[in-house]
Parts: sequence; structure tokens; C-alpha cells
Amino acid sequence: MSIEAIAALSSAAATDPLASAVVRPENNAFSGILDQLSGLNAQMQKSEADVQALALGKTDNLHQVMIGMEQTRLQFDLLLQVRNKVLDAYQEMMRMQV
Repeated sequence: MSIEAIAALSSAAATDPLASAVVRPENNAFSGILDQLSGLNAQMQKSEADVQALALGKTDNLHQVMIGMEQTRLQFDLLLQVRNKVLDAYQEMMRMQV
């Protein structure tokens, strides 16, 4: 195998748009997850503050409070399901025999 052939393959892969579509892990994937967690935490605190404002009579908009609470609940349930799937995958990998 010659060096020119290897160079030709790498240059062909660089010009091929499908070759550039290969999934590459991002360097900031974990920080993105942490950002989503902090966003969920902020949304949960906002929902709690909205419920307290409703209980104290500072707002009359029950519908918006309920919609916000339901959005927060759905986002939390999604996060919980993703966590469960990741844990199941990890446990399955740990059960594999090498």
C-alpha cells in the first residue's frame, strides 16, 4: 500500500459531504446536560414561586400557573425517563461477559 493512496482516500473523504456527517461526540455534551438540568431547576423554582403567588392572592391567573406547573412536570418526567434509560443501559453493559 502506498502513501499516495492513503492521502487520496483522506482527501476524498474531506470533500464528500456524507463523510462529514459522521457523528462526532461534542466536547461540550456534558456541559449541555448540566445546562439543561440548571434550566429545569430554574423552571421548578419559578413554578413554585407562581404557586406561592397564587396562594397569597398576588395573581389571579390560575390557568398560566397550571400550564407552567404541567410543563415543569412533563420536563421532569422526561428527564427521569432519560436517566432510567441510561441506568438500564449501564446495568446491561455491566452484566455483559467479556
